[in-house]
Amino acid sequence: MHRSPDEQEEEVKHKASEEDELRAESGLQIDAAKFSLGGSKKTKSETERSFISHRRKLQELDLWLPDLKKSIREFFSVSSKVKCIFLQIDDLYHLKRADQAFVVDYIHRLCKDVPLFFKIATMRHATTMFVDREGQPIGAQERHDYQPINIDYTFSHFARAANP
Repeated sequence: MHRSPDEQEEEVKHKASEEDELRAESGLQIDAAKFSLGGSKKTKSETERSFISHRRKLQELDLWLPDLKKSIREFFSVSSKVKCIFLQIDDLYHLKRADQAFVVDYIHRLCKDVPLFFKIATMRHATTMFVDREGQPIGAQERHDYQPINIDYTFSHFARAANP
């Protein structure tokens, strides 16, 4: 799955054909004269169906989510020492910007209702944490799902940068 493309599109065509032939002949022979009457009818019908099949890695990962959460719950029910796990995700901005919100969304859903907690460190202006696709919220919304912490020391706050 790691090496397969994120999205795969395949065009599928199915062609079915049917051919009917009707042939009739009639003849009459009187002495040396021969009279013949014949005819044929050929009917051909053809049906072509075409559709495009989309396959996304995200769809397959979504199918894994219930089993992953079940395994996590089983781990915590068996463990006597581990009470929770903290995931630290650093440099999220290195992912393709179009994928960032989907990764955050998956981690958010994975951690929901189990003792998993996550922290994401990234550059605010190079990261997309949330997108709205056709009314479907994807990712994590600022102030609803996470609280941003600004640890950026730049020339805009030169006094803080000079004396941390």
